[in-house]
Amino acid sequence: LNTEILGKGVRANAGVRYYSTDLSSDGTLNTGTSLQPVSIKHKYNGWLPALNVAVDVNEGMVARFSANRDISRPALGDLAAAGSLTTAPFGGTISTGNPNLTPFTSDSIEGSLEFYDGKVGSFTIGVFYKKLKSFITSQTSIMPYSQTGFPLSFLLPGQDGSILYNVSRPVNGPGADIQGLEASFQRNFDFLPAPFNHLGVVANGTYADGSSPVIISGQSVTLPLFQLSKYSANATIYYETDTWGMRLSTAYRDKYLTGAGGNGNIGDGYKATNNIDFAAHYNTAGGLRIVAEGVNLTNAPITQYSDLVEKRLIARTVSGRTFTLGVTYEF
Repeated sequence: LNTEILGKGVRANAGVRYYSTDLSSDGTLNTGTSLQPVSIKHKYNGWLPALNVAVDVNEGMVARFSANRDISRPALGDLAAAGSLTTAPFGGTISTGNPNLTPFTSDSIEGSLEFYDGKVGSFTIGVFYKKLKSFITSQTSIMPYSQTGFPLSFLLPGQDGSILYNVSRPVNGPGADIQGLEASFQRNFDFLPAPFNHLGVVANGTYADGSSPVIISGQSVTLPLFQLSKYSANATIYYETDTWGMRLSTAYRDKYLTGAGGNGNIGDGYKATNNIDFAAHYNTAGGLRIVAEGVNLTNAPITQYSDLVEKRLIARTVSGRTFTLGVTYEF
């Protein structure tokens, strides 16, 4: 649709998609005396509708609305008919796949207002709500190693089948909700006196909140959604001319969880990070372009922890700063 309603430009589209998926997961099962091949088959299908509408409120403002259903299939590692084992003096962890997982669907509603200042600037603010059905979450239980089906030969010297292990696998949970707000801004500072009129800035920020129940030792615990940061933001200040330009950028990501935890710890995740990067280029008259980049200028660490309350340190990684210099040629 591309028309006018009450003197306002209106554009819209709608559609629907059908999907059907056949899954076969092959692996081996430990029976205690031998490894036996196993093959598990699964099938699922459904419909994915979508609607998008944009209205030109006035010359510099556009209102948008969208509603759609998306599908997110399980990761291949989650579907594997196999498992991985990590041993430790106090026990260990066993992670197994679940070939019977079904994909989760997301019913989303989004709305935004976009403001434009000619070709030199824009500002957008939007809200969103997502209803996740059968969200894939983690189920963790503690059991003697002898009940896991893994051979005793995997244990450390001096351990026997009575030692307790955390056994986790992905399952389809009851669902989850995500709601949030996002905003972005871009502006060329052409109103400043020369040479500052070549400056500009780009920035965006997102707030997202969502949680889901996780089964730990038979108890339901509500945790923030895995891989979801409540706050994230990016900002870049740049200087651009026809001959040369440079950019200084910062990227912030709030803390987030990667798993349900284990050994009495509720939740595993990463602390907040903030990276600062730099890029510059110079164009010569003959089509040669010289480019210099600096990544992670502050040498910011990546800190992994266990337990939401105590935040026990698992690993602290420092990767260092990276600088590159290169050339490109256009003809």
